[in-house]
Amino acid sequence: MVRKKYSGKELVDVSGLKWGLVTSHTARRTFVTISYELGMPPQAIMKITGHRSMAVFLKYLGISKNFVKEQFDNAWKAAIC
Repeated sequence: MVRKKYSGKELVDVSGLKWGLVTSHTARRTFVTISYELGMPPQAIMKITGHRSMAVFLKYLGISKNFVKEQFDNAWKAAIC
């Protein structure tokens, strides 16, 4: 796997096995997203991760297309029934 990374001001390609390219930042983003999709309130997740600002917290949240579709379907099913 290859990913791009800044080394100073220069953008370079870093290659390696996928597990070797996963950083603590990647794990933190994944934790935030999965916790939110499992129904944890943002305020609880923010307490765990140490985020003080909702704006910064939202930058860590990467909602999946599947989650958006499920939320949309559930909302409209409830509205129609």
